[in-house]
Amino acid sequence: MPWTSLENRVNSLPLILAGPILRRVEPHSVSIWIALSKSSTIGMHLTPGIVDTGAGSGPFDNSGATHTATAATKRIGQHLHLALVTLTIPEAQVALTPQTLYSYNLIFIGDGPTKDLKSLGLLKDKTSHPKHLALGYQPRLLPNFVISPIALHHLNILHTSCRKAHGLGNVDAMQGIDVLIKKAGTDPLKRPHQLFLTGDQVYADDIAMPLLPMLTDAGKVLLGKKEKMPLNATEKIEINLNNLPTGRRMKTTLKTANFSSTAASCHAFSFGEYCALYLFYWSNALWTEDFPEDSVALTEPTPPPSKPEILSKLPANDDSDDDDEDTPAERQEKRQKKVDALKEKFKEEKEHLKVFTKALPKVMRLLANVPVYMMFDDHEVTDDWNLTAQWRSDVLAAPFGKRVLRNGLLGFALFQAWGNMPKYYESGIGAEILEKTEALFPDSTAEGPVAAPGDRLDVIFGLTDAEPLVQWHYTVKSGPTNTAVLDSRTQRELKGKYSPPGLIKLSSLLEQLPQTLVPTAGAEVLLVVATAPVLGLGIFEELLQPLASRIVDVVHHFKKPGPDEKLIKGHEDFDVEAWGLNPKNLEQFLAHLQPFKKVVFLSGDVHYGFTTKMEYWKKNEATTSSFIQLVASGAKNEIEGWKRSILPNATGQKIFEQAYIPMERKGWKNATTLIEEVDVPDGRVIPHGMRVRLNDNPVLLPTSGWPEGTQIDVPSDWSWRLEFVRDERADEDRPSKAQLSFGDTDIDPADAGTGYAKVLQRHEKFFKNNFSRRINWNANIGKVTFSGTGTTLKVKHQLYFYHPQEPQPNDPQPYMEFEAALTPSDAPEPVIPRTL
Repeated sequence: MPWTSLENRVNSLPLILAGPILRRVEPHSVSIWIALSKSSTIGMHLTPGIVDTGAGSGPFDNSGATHTATAATKRIGQHLHLALVTLTIPEAQVALTPQTLYSYNLIFIGDGPTKDLKSLGLLKDKTSHPKHLALGYQPRLLPNFVISPIALHHLNILHTSCRKAHGLGNVDAMQGIDVLIKKAGTDPLKRPHQLFLTGDQVYADDIAMPLLPMLTDAGKVLLGKKEKMPLNATEKIEINLNNLPTGRRMKTTLKTANFSSTAASCHAFSFGEYCALYLFYWSNALWTEDFPEDSVALTEPTPPPSKPEILSKLPANDDSDDDDEDTPAERQEKRQKKVDALKEKFKEEKEHLKVFTKALPKVMRLLANVPVYMMFDDHEVTDDWNLTAQWRSDVLAAPFGKRVLRNGLLGFALFQAWGNMPKYYESGIGAEILEKTEALFPDSTAEGPVAAPGDRLDVIFGLTDAEPLVQWHYTVKSGPTNTAVLDSRTQRELKGKYSPPGLIKLSSLLEQLPQTLVPTAGAEVLLVVATAPVLGLGIFEELLQPLASRIVDVVHHFKKPGPDEKLIKGHEDFDVEAWGLNPKNLEQFLAHLQPFKKVVFLSGDVHYGFTTKMEYWKKNEATTSSFIQLVASGAKNEIEGWKRSILPNATGQKIFEQAYIPMERKGWKNATTLIEEVDVPDGRVIPHGMRVRLNDNPVLLPTSGWPEGTQIDVPSDWSWRLEFVRDERADEDRPSKAQLSFGDTDIDPADAGTGYAKVLQRHEKFFKNNFSRRINWNANIGKVTFSGTGTTLKVKHQLYFYHPQEPQPNDPQPYMEFEAALTPSDAPEPVIPRTL
């Protein structure tokens, strides 16, 4: 069936555009987010246990519900109404019971008969488009969830990140969470208790070519009016496919918005496009069975005759690199090659979108059955968002770029942050965000947004010279302990025009990680969501990224950009913003966390999964601190390009294993004369790199790279050792397809040479399939559990993914599993020079 625009389907819009999505759940409150096409009053009915709604197609009798709540939708646009229904149980009343299943129903009161999840047909499978699965996992059952347990060793947490609709991967690994919930059934100890989405839940800067026309079309329909954005201080442009075609937005992104993304030919610009993006990522309600044809998507733009002067303010489209000396035939040949390349790209991305849309029914169901917590990284707004002080300055100076930032942040507030902190949006700044949003595109205007509420949102979001007024970070109870979800995008330390940022500024540390979060007996661990890995892979952070960025800058030094071009700086191209690239900020962050003793980081961002452990020594303290880094990334966005060719193989694994692991550091604060205390053997000198470090304050030194026999007599104030955690399971305990030792009968002990060759070939095959014991390069989700108490406390990190060649019947499976002690080891403190 060919694609039909939403504008031509507006009279048949479904009531539910996305959701229900279960959000913050606590013993005294439950919040559910939903998007509707019509205004409504929504009621929530909560009942202990599994609820069978019985036969028939009418609404369910909710008289057995023990708790109820109602909320009215917020009007975002003519056909977009959002609600967060929060059920609150007063503290004086009995709370919801841990390790207990609760079912919920939603009723919708508006024009016409009252509807609920049952009468809308959501409690049974639907095989026609748009497909959906019974929300309760069996026909007639209401969706349900589990209240987090009291004991830490019963807690099940899932996490993942980086889900791009057309990202690489043979499946959308996010659907694996639905499989895990279904397998757990009604067992409250096996069900996941929380899901943390740790960044890049949508990709606003890198949208598939077939998808952007659908978003632009839907955005206009949802808001119900034209949306115009400022090109400069006095002129505006309507956001549509004629003015800004799909596949041809790159130069506008770079030159008009002053962004730096290298993959932004289909960047979302308008508020309507950002809203539609979330709806298309979380639901199939607005998808059609087919996509726009490339002949539609790649239509040459035709400027409206009445406003050529406005369009002339935009950079020329991406196909306009004709040479003045080209003949007409040469010019036509160049343009045809570009069009052919775009059509091929369109075709490839269309196939990736089919994988994505196939998984949506499972994604829709899982989001309704497990409490979900979210935090932005950069792609929810734009790639490289707040990368450096210069980036921020350049973008805020561009009216178009500043407006895109506002649209992206407003989308995050409505579709993600609101559910993270329901109480925050009931009053104060949070309530004002909702109020101003409702005023942007009122019924009384033919176009929008209205200036006054938009200007106030700019102030609230910190898109002026002042600090932002809004709070994005939050904490939530995870069973018996706490999870702190950090904002490392708007609260980062930007010093120097192009210097790598400190990912959290010191003035924000106490607010985001107060000492009141110190764990209690029986749950002596603090969980911290940091979107980028705090304890990342040193070879990327300290060598490859900075080196690659310098090479790009050298090349660009000799290249002159054309009038419609912008050269991307090396640090922008390679995202030089890892925690480890600003050592002082990282050390201050770790020092702040050191009193917590046992800290587990949940992160994503990097498009591969791993686990590292840091043991941290502080002077005059008898016990060390343990920091465990768990990374699950990406749900649907595997690494590509040169990284895909080099890293997932035996050589790449060896580099990671040997080049920087274990990594050790020793630190001295206020050590301005430490260089005088370094004693090197006669005839040797302090290496130049070390002399530079010794002149820093504080001083941070590696333990390797020193002449043998070097001594530093001043005790360090702190030191640490970072190592990979390895999958130590016996081969027979791993999933069968991840086992190396299967049927070695083809190896002849008498023919050693051939035998070794076969073993090497087998290992290389498994590295390519990403079945190593350290790093996973497949689309994945992470499961976090705990065992032991006190001196035996451990955290287990299982990376679930689908077989990279062909999904297996039992997929997703924990093809990789890591276990790390959260207690001090018997390893000695690092010394200079290193002795291992």
